[in-house]
Amino acid sequence: MGDFPSGQQLAESAQFVAPVPFMSRERFASVVGLPVGVIVGMINKGYLPTVDVGRYSCVNVALLMRRCGDASLKLSLWEL
Repeated sequence: MGDFPSGQQLAESAQFVAPVPFMSRERFASVVGLPVGVIVGMINKGYLPTVDVGRYSCVNVALLMRRCGDASLKLSLWEL
C-alpha cells in the first residue's frame, strides 16, 4: 500500500501533470524535459500537432496521445 503516493504528494510533485487537451509550448517543454527551441522545431516540422487558441498556438496533447495510441495498436496488430 505504501507504493502509491498520496494525493498531497502528487499535488506537491513537479512531475504531476493534470490531463489537459492542450498546453503551451513552454509548459509542454518543461513536462517532457526538452528545451523550448526543440519543441518549436518539432512543431515547425509537423512532428507535434498544434491547436490555435486565440492568438496563441498550443501543443494538442489529446491528439498526440491519440496518435501514440493508434501507433501502438498498429504495431500490435502487425505482430499478429
